Amino acid sequence: MLADQIFKAISGLHGRVRGAFACVAMIPGFGVIGFRDPWGIRPLVIGKRQNKQSYDWAIASESVALQGLGFEIERDVGPGECVIVL
Repeated sequence: MLADQIFKAISGLHGRVRGAFACVAMIPGFGVIGFRDPWGIRPLVIGKRQNKQSYDWAIASESVALQGLGFEIERDVGPGECVIVL
């Protein structure tokens, strides 16, 4: 339910905000969200890193930030896309 509310809110934001942006926010007790402007002007990437049992996931505005922490770049967040890491 909360994920649907987040996606709806970001969709509304895209309709109201002009300009270039890439945002990352942590919602306590839920997860981390990341989203980009509809034109994809500002970069945003998702990375993963193997831990003992599964993977750690991270979102950053520059791939070098994740690579410096040992993360492998999984992909770019698409223009206008919102992603959630639980």
